[in-house]
Amino acid sequence: MFVCELAMLAGLAVAGFRLIPPGPMAYALMVALPIAVAVIWGLLLAPRSTKGLKGRAATIGKCIVFVVAGLLLAVIGLWPWGLALVVVAVLALLMADREAAGRRR
Repeated sequence: MFVCELAMLAGLAVAGFRLIPPGPMAYALMVALPIAVAVIWGLLLAPRSTKGLKGRAATIGKCIVFVVAGLLLAVIGLWPWGLALVVVAVLALLMADREAAGRRR
């Protein structure tokens, strides 16, 4: 999962840079977009967050973040990378959720 999260942040940086015409704002968006998602992830979706989502809600939230990142990659023309990111990450999340549910029983 950690590799998927790193790939998502890298994809968000690329998408942030290519969403708008080249210039200082593109560089700012390239840095700001992954940082914003990392902060949201840390506050709401990280396993050790104190006030975040837990269980299925966290899995659904993570899937949404990965799908949005994949859609942003598709918007800038890197749809194969976006599709690969979404498929691999969502499958890994669902397998991890299923394993965690089995341990809770």
